[in-house]
Amino acid sequence: MKNIDQYLSLFKDFLNIERGYSSNTIESYERDILQFLRYIESEYFSGGEIDLKKLDRSHIREYLGVLDSIGLEKSSISRKLSSLKSFYKFLVTHGYVTNNPAIRIRSPKLAKKLPTVLSEKEVFDVLDNITPYDFITSRNKSIIELLYGTGIRLGELVWLNCIDLDKRNYLIRVFGKGKKERMVPVGEKIIKSIDEYFKYRKIDFGMPHFDSPLFISKRGRRLSRQMIQVIVKKYLEEVSEKEHLSPHVLRHTFATHMLDRGADINSVRELLGHSKLSTTQIYTHLSIGRLKEIYKNAHPHAK
Repeated sequence: MKNIDQYLSLFKDFLNIERGYSSNTIESYERDILQFLRYIESEYFSGGEIDLKKLDRSHIREYLGVLDSIGLEKSSISRKLSSLKSFYKFLVTHGYVTNNPAIRIRSPKLAKKLPTVLSEKEVFDVLDNITPYDFITSRNKSIIELLYGTGIRLGELVWLNCIDLDKRNYLIRVFGKGKKERMVPVGEKIIKSIDEYFKYRKIDFGMPHFDSPLFISKRGRRLSRQMIQVIVKKYLEEVSEKEHLSPHVLRHTFATHMLDRGADINSVRELLGHSKLSTTQIYTHLSIGRLKEIYKNAHPHAK
């Protein structure tokens, strides 16, 4: 796969430089494409080099059928197809192949899954259960306050630096997908929680530099995605028996609570950093339950 390795390397550079994708996203694309190529190599080019020009729609359909037959979730199959479409589009645009056999293949229909959302009581219980008495506890409470209070993504939180927090104007600067910058409002409780965290952080590590990571480990290094996931899951499991508890649940919860309390969907879209309104609209389905409850309690013929 010598030539294909070169194409894949150029494609990764394109995703990084032209698209501004994160390393995690690029690795996901690469993984999906390599899985497809290894299947094609084993089935059709055993012992020889893959010729992309000889592949057509039937090869891709066959591969997707195999993925479905082994029980892979439709969302994962859809993502792998999307990766192949992007790779072939790159190859066609740069003249490495003449056609894109994946372009007209439809993604499998996905069952709509509503995201996990905490109740207001569960969120308040989480925060009430954390007493900030040292560096670790004050940091952990600040992380949960910030995730719930702003709805930012886990990756956005990981890469926050001290300079990104504008306490005077109650704003925080985050860099979303495609390295798009946006300013997100923060409430007084978040500022108060971070001030408490900095109080203990200064004792253990001294005054942080303006470009230092906002959240650090007990060794003074930037907290990893995995570590934040462990921290958040631990606290959420103390108050909720829901499944798939993670930092992203706090993002879902933020959006749903905003809509439940009357925020318009376009404002929520801006806060979440969604490029498409349709991405945000899933939260309106969650708020229907709240509307039903209001209707049942308020309308004389509802009962």
